[in-house]
Formats: sequence, structure tokens, C-alpha cells
Amino acid sequence: AGQTNSDQEIVVVLGLLEQPESQEILWRHDAKFTAVFKGDSPSSELKWQRRSSAEAKWEDLPNNSIRVKASDITYDSVTKTSSYTLEITNIAAEDDGEYRGVATFLSGVEEYVVETEIFRITVKFQWMETAFALSDISSSLSCWYSGEGTPIDFTFFTGNPETEGDAWNEVSGDRFSKSGVEKEGDSWNSVLTLLETATADEKEYYCLITLEKGEGEEVNPTLQTDVVHLFVIGRLMSPVSEFKKEGDQITQSCQFKGRNMAVRVNWYKADPEASDDYHLLETEPGRVLITDVTYEAAAGTSLSTLTFMDIKLQDTAFYKCGIYYEYEDEDDSGHFHIAELFSSSGELYVVTFQENLPANSFNLINSDVVLQVILLSPVTPSNVQWSFIVDDGSGTRGAPVDLEVASGIDLKDSNIPATMQAFSVLTLSSIANSRRGIYYVTVKYEAAEKEITLVSDEVVVDVIDISMEISSSLVVEDASASEVVTCTSASRTAPPFELLKMQSDGETWEAVVPSADISECVADAPKETFVHSCKNTIKRVTANSGEYKCRATFDGTDQFTSTESKSLTVVAVQSETSPAYFIGGTQRSFTATFFTPEFPDEAAFYIETTGLEHSPTKVEVDTSFGPSITLRVSHTFSGADQDKKVYFMVTYGDVNLLSEKVTLKMLAMPPGIFTVNPASSLQQTRGTQIVMTCTVLLPADLNSDEAPVISWSRDGKGIPPSAVIASVDESQTRKSTMTLASILPSDSGEYRCSAVYANIGSHDSAPGSLSVVGIVSAPSKVWVTTGVGSEVKFQCRGVVSTTYDIMTYAETAWTGVLLTYYNSNKISIAVTSDGIEQVLSVAVSGADVNINGMEITCYMKASSTSVLVDWYTTSFHVIGLNALSPSGNMRVYQDETISFSCSINGPPPSKFLWQATVNEAPVAIADFTTDRLNSVATVKITASMTAVECSALYEYDFNDDTETLVIKGSVIQDVVDKATLEVVTGYPTLEIVTDLSGSDVWVGQTGVTITCSTAETTLESISLYRNNVLLQTGTVEQINSVEMVIDTVTFDAAGDYKCTLLLSEDTPM
Repeated sequence: AGQTNSDQEIVVVLGLLEQPESQEILWRHDAKFTAVFKGDSPSSELKWQRRSSAEAKWEDLPNNSIRVKASDITYDSVTKTSSYTLEITNIAAEDDGEYRGVATFLSGVEEYVVETEIFRITVKFQWMETAFALSDISSSLSCWYSGEGTPIDFTFFTGNPETEGDAWNEVSGDRFSKSGVEKEGDSWNSVLTLLETATADEKEYYCLITLEKGEGEEVNPTLQTDVVHLFVIGRLMSPVSEFKKEGDQITQSCQFKGRNMAVRVNWYKADPEASDDYHLLETEPGRVLITDVTYEAAAGTSLSTLTFMDIKLQDTAFYKCGIYYEYEDEDDSGHFHIAELFSSSGELYVVTFQENLPANSFNLINSDVVLQVILLSPVTPSNVQWSFIVDDGSGTRGAPVDLEVASGIDLKDSNIPATMQAFSVLTLSSIANSRRGIYYVTVKYEAAEKEITLVSDEVVVDVIDISMEISSSLVVEDASASEVVTCTSASRTAPPFELLKMQSDGETWEAVVPSADISECVADAPKETFVHSCKNTIKRVTANSGEYKCRATFDGTDQFTSTESKSLTVVAVQSETSPAYFIGGTQRSFTATFFTPEFPDEAAFYIETTGLEHSPTKVEVDTSFGPSITLRVSHTFSGADQDKKVYFMVTYGDVNLLSEKVTLKMLAMPPGIFTVNPASSLQQTRGTQIVMTCTVLLPADLNSDEAPVISWSRDGKGIPPSAVIASVDESQTRKSTMTLASILPSDSGEYRCSAVYANIGSHDSAPGSLSVVGIVSAPSKVWVTTGVGSEVKFQCRGVVSTTYDIMTYAETAWTGVLLTYYNSNKISIAVTSDGIEQVLSVAVSGADVNINGMEITCYMKASSTSVLVDWYTTSFHVIGLNALSPSGNMRVYQDETISFSCSINGPPPSKFLWQATVNEAPVAIADFTTDRLNSVATVKITASMTAVECSALYEYDFNDDTETLVIKGSVIQDVVDKATLEVVTGYPTLEIVTDLSGSDVWVGQTGVTITCSTAETTLESISLYRNNVLLQTGTVEQINSVEMVIDTVTFDAAGDYKCTLLLSEDTPM
């Protein structure tokens, strides 16, 4: 503190907290010094000073030079301290001397100076280091010199002040060796080696260095190092080599004996592949534990342990420990020496199963089973042995059997040192039931003079053999019956079963859901060791047809299906049911349909007797096969077949499928079962109403679907179209009536009614005859053609008796000029008769005749009264084309395409023919279509074409009940109409005249002229259009030309221009 005025700042310097300390520094080593001052404010300046001796003057050191570095002031306002450092690198001889630090503090205008204590740097050129050595192994002491001159010898001396006092002896003897003088950089050294360090070697040592003589020196100068202490430590316990299984617990110890307690311990680990590369071992809580050093003072021992609570594969390594010792120099200078002494290394081998055997194994019989273990170890196993135990599942184990390579057994071992992996593989080829049991593997290792055995987990190898049976594979549908499917598993474990069914895609199997038609698989009681089974019941319904497999599930996940599938085909059969009626002496038909997927080996119809012992009568059948097989048989039964059973049977190999057996019942015909009214021959005239009746009595037990259908026939053929039939069903009676409201001669014939039973046959009534007097047949329309020599014939047939005659008369219905050519006398009549039927033949002929519309009537009258009984009128019609459209004289244009059509009046011709006249020669037209009575031709006009015509060609006789065409000769061609053509060849032209080329003009342009003209002179007018809108039409004076001038062009003038010509026929072109 300084004395100040009242207006001056007071600075209080509390003092020096840290003083620099004197140091002995080896030549060319580094030194660092620190000074810490405390005051209310930082010092304004610090100088570091040096002097060579106490008598010399202080000199300031440079703050920053190559070797001297003085730090800036560092002030801490909290602790109010100022820190300074001085660093001197590469200590030289001239650095030997005294040093101090001088700090300056300001207080107002006053300065206060604080100095550190004087500290000294002593530069040493010779030295020995305190050494630590382990007993029983080699150790060494080094002596160094760095300075002026060259050393020529290093001599080592030893002494024990505690026992030998001040006596020093040169080190010598067989246990010691000294190296020569060697230079390393700027230093020389010599090494004293103790070959087998003993406890007695723990003494004090120093080194005497002899230098070469300098100039003027007669004696070699010598230098003596400081005295050092050799500490000898006894190594009592080190890690040992061990061979362990993964999961074991192991403890390694490290123990040393010395004068003092070791201060700490480190454990080190090196991988087997790099045993010299040790790194610090880290602890793992609860698993890898390292104890701190414990010291026994009486014995002078320090101990540390390494414990693996749960050893793992990655713990395989080399291990050693390092014990740290700390000693203070004997001169109590405060210098401490620390050394780490290492134990010898121990190798720890850990082996384990990287992949053990699974808990159990389920395998299909005849499959290949592969069992594998993967071992992890730094060494190769010395022996691997697979073993097998027969196990019947009862809990009693057999004796293990060592497996060797044999038929069906293959053993392979391999090692991959780089991954520390060893493989052992057991392959059981095409495994059989005898290999069902327990397997395990034993592995032996030998290393580090130790042997260890690993035994794998046991695996139960179950051999699965799934089979199935079905009671029948081909059955007839019967919902009251069932088939049984048995699923069996030869296995150690009894599995749950399920039934699989092939789906419609032919590839997918799906589990069957139990239902009313298919039950769950009910387990059977065990019959023998390793055999387990259950049964499904499947109803005989067609929906259950299909292919099935059994599937067993083991351990909830492993599923196996039977190697073979079984099919069940449920065949639906449609056949008759009892009773089956037949009519004695007539053929009775039976039909049955079997819905089967294949054609059978044999199919037959059988008739059984009613006795207990019988041989069925086999009747061959007709068959047809598609998606199903239909069997048909017709057989004549007699009264002896009453109450017999009949059925169909198809055979597939040794499987027979039967239809339902039905009982035969003969259908008797009681008297009067059929009645027909009228029952005898009857002759009536045209127009009379006739009612016929048929009654059928039915047996009481006749199936409803076999009740007869009553049918009517005339002369063994169909009944008249005008007949009206009505049916009435009563108890055990079926009645049918047929009414002919207004009979015609064509209704004459023999009538019957029949009771037609399905598949049984029919009962026919006695015949009833009906005779109707009148015209039987005559054409209603006769088609004729015009032309010279044409002739038409027709016939009129009638049923007559002695009281009726048939005649004809002609009645005309003419129009036109040809009426006077015909009268009734011109019709020739030819009559033929067989006494019952009369035939009148009428022929019409003439030259260029036209008989279109003429009618001829046949009539019948009573001979005595001339009362008209019946009549029939026939009309004549001429064949010809109605018209050609268009036709007549036509004005057409060259290259124009025109459609012409023509139609026929009459029956359709064989064909239509089209032709054109070109250059006065006929040319066929091929482009036309025909639709029975009409034809359309498409014609492109040429300049030399003058006509188009259509023809109808008949190449056949046309004759049916209502129309008759009688043609003279084989071919008739009728050319009816023709179109005569005048071809126009002139074309209109369009010319647009502008001031520009092309057809583009500008808005505002003037004098645009549009002209339309043609060379054609025979026309009505010529017109000009824009966008189909008429602009101008030429006058008569300008008939072949029209012109439009656009004075000023606007946008409205844009567009498409065209010309049209109007011909005299008002047809624009």
C-alpha cells in the first residue's frame, strides 16, 4: 500500500499467490514458469529478467523470440488475479542462471512494483532416470549426456546407503551387461542391463561419464550424474489362459509386490489377430467388473481382479494388467516418479453355438432333412459327434447311438477361420420312419492345455407320413347315405387334421368348412405307436364331388398334406320311380341319365325276378355321352314281367353305379276304355259340324307324370287345322273332344284317338270314318306368262256320289281391249272319274292372249235338284315386271351415277338380269342387289351409253297348294321395261379473275370479277353460289354464262364459290 493524497486512487496489492519454482532442465529440453499476482486491478506491465550469477546485472528477457515466449496478462475480475507465463524452448547452456518476474501496478500517477522470488534454471548435461523393474525378468538403466565434448565411456556405480553406508561399487558380474557409447541425435547414452532382476538389485545407482581430452587438458574430464533409485517390483499373479463356454463366469487376477502400494491399475485387451495391439478395457455394469487396487501392507502386495459375470464370444482376446507405482525422490525435492508395470498376458478362449439346433423338426417322409449347427470359436473343434436316440413318444428314451456316414446319412464339417465359424451338417436323405427320434451334437475343443465339451440342444425329428382313404370313389347320389374319408398321420405327434378340396381352377386347394354335408374330422383311438387318424363323413350329394387331400398341422405352424389325393364322384341319376307301367305285348321305353364325367366301361339294363336268388336278365342299351351319359332301352314286356324290378347299371372298372330299382306294373285295357263318336262311317256334306269324343279310364296307382296324353289322327296323320280340341280330367278319367265346325271335303278320312303314355306306349281306339262330299282340291291362283304359244293347265278334283255331279263354267273380269276374244265356249273341259272322285282338266291357249284376271269356278250340284253343293274358284295372273324406275327417255350426265330399280309381279324369279347398251352393243351390268321380288342396279353413265334394261329369268316350275306356275319350255325371260339415255357431256367451269394470283384478295381491293360459264347450250339457267347461298342466275340471253363484279372487297366476299346448271328436266348439275 502506498501513502496518497485525498484525490488519488488507492491500489491495494495483496501479494503473490503463485511463485515460479527453480528447475533442473536437461539440455535442449523445454521449461515453463508461472506467476500469479492478486490486486484490485490488473498490473500494467510484467517483465521477466535474467542474470548469470548473484553478482551479475539483471537483464530484461524479450517477450517474444524464437525460444522465449512471455504471455500476455490474463486478469480474472472475480478472483482479482493476474496470471503470467514464461516458456523457454530448446534449453541451451547460456540459459543457466537466475530469473525473476517484475510486475508494475498504477495508482493514479504513482507506480508500484512487485517482484517474484528469484528462481533458478540449472541446465543439466548428464543424467539418469529413476527406474522401475520387474523381478525375474530383464531390466535396464540408461545414462545420458548432452553437452560440449564427446563422451568415451560410461561407468555405472551402485550402493545401498541403508546397509552399505557411503560405499559405492562399480557394477559388474555375469548378470550385468553394459552397451557401448551410442549417439542418438545430439545425445549420447549407454545402457546397463540386469539380465535377471532380483530383489537385491533394488539400490542406488549413478553414472560416471568420461569425455575426450580437450586442448591443453592432460586428464580426461569426467561428469557424474545424480543418484537414482532402482525400484524392483515382484510380479506375483498375472492373467492365465482359459477356455470357456459362452455364459460362464471367470475371474482373472493381477498382483504385484513392492515397497509401496500401487496407486492404480489398468486392464488391457488385444484381439487374437493383433496380439500386440492392446487397448484399454472398459467395464460393463453387471457383466465386466474391475476392482480397484487393494494393498496388503504386511506382504507389500497390490491386487486387482477382472471378472466376467457372463462371458461372451466377443470376450475372446489376450488380457494383461498394468500397475502404476509412484515414488518420491530420496532428497525430498518433491519430485515424483510414476511407472506402469505390466503383467504377463493370458489368452481367453470363448466358444459358443452361433446357431443351435431348433426345438423340434417336422419333416415329410422321404424328404431330405438337414440339421446344422454353427459354432463360433477362435480354434477348430478337435471332435464333432452327432448322436441319435430312438424315442417312441412314451417318455422312455433309448440309448444314444453315434451316427457315422452311411446310406442315407451324410456328415460334413467345415471351418472358416476368418469368421471364427465352424459348421457341422447332418443330412438325412429320404428320411424314413425309422429315423424318427432325438438328435444332438457333441463338440470338443482343445486349446491352452485345456479341453472343453459343448453339447447342443436336443431336436426332436418327427417323420410325417400323411395318407388318406375314402370308402368309395364313385357313388350314386343319395343324401341319406355318406362316404367316410380317413386321414392318417404316421408321426410322433398327434396332429389336428383338416380336409382340403381342389377348387374349380384346377390349381388351388382350400380347406373344407365343416357343414351338414361334411363333418369335422373325428379322431380315432390310437391303434399303434406313431399312428394317428381321424374320420370325415361326406354325404353323397353332387356338390361334394371333387378331389380331396388331408392336411395335418404340427406345432401350430408346420403343415403337411397327403402325398396323394383321392377323388369322390357323386353321380346324379335321373330315372323313373315305382311303379313303372307297361302295356303287355308292346314296347316300353326306359331312360336314365347318369351325370358322370367319363364314359363307362359298360352300360346295361337289368330285369330282376322277385326271388331271393336270381340272375338278372341283361338288356343292351343305346347310350349317348356328353357332359353326362344317357341310357335308353326299348323292350317288349308281357304279363310274366308283372312285379319284376328293372334298373340301369353302368360299370367303371370294378365299380357299379345303379339307378333306382322300379317295379313293373302291366297297364290293362278294360273293355270300353276308348269310345269315339261317330263310331262308324258317316257321309256328310260341306259345312256340317261334327263332334268326336274320346274317354280314357286310368288305373288308380298310375304316377301323375305318366298320365296319358290323348291325341287325334286322321288317316294316321295330323288332324285338320280347323279342328278344336278340348280336354277334361275327372277322377280316374281323362276325356278329350274334337270339334270340326264346318267340314270340308278335305276333312274326309279315318279318325282315331290314342292314349299316349310317356315311355310306355299307347292304346288306340277303334277307327271312325268320315266322308265329306264336295270339291277336294283346286289351285286358288294360277300364274301365266304372256307370249305366243303360252298355255296354262290346272285340275279341279272332287268327291262325288251318284247324286252329285261336278262341272265348270268360266267367268271373265276383263279390262282393256282384249275382252272380245274370250267366252265360255273357248274353254275346253276334260272330265275323268273313278266313280267316287271326278277330275276336271282345263286348258287355256291362244296367240298373244292376255288372260290376266280371268276366273274359272268348279262347282258341284245335286243331279236331281241342281242345288249347288260346293264350289272352288281359280284366278289367272300374268307374270311381269311392275316398272323400271327411273325409265323412259332420260337426260343424264357423263360420269353421273344413277340407281335403277325394278320389281316383279308374281312368284320370285330365278334371277334378275341387268344390261346396258353401249355403242349399240349389250353390256352386262354386274353392280346390282336382289331381294326376292326386287332388284337395284347402280350404273355409272358413260358418253356412249344409250339404254339400261332389267329382265326376270325363270328356270323352274312353281307349284304348291295355293299357287301354280306352269311354264312352256325350260326357261322364260321377261323383259318388261327399258330406259333410253341422252348423255350430256358439257361441264360448268368457274373462273375467278383478280389482280392477284391465286384466290386471295385484300380488303378494300376493287374490280374483282367472278365468272361462271359452260359450253352446254340446252339448259334452263346457270347460277352462281357463295357458301351455298344463291348470288346470281343467268338470263335467257346469257344462258351459258353469268358474271359478278365486286367493286370493293369486304370480309363478306370470302367463301366457297360454285356454279350449277339447271337442265330442261329441272335437274340441277
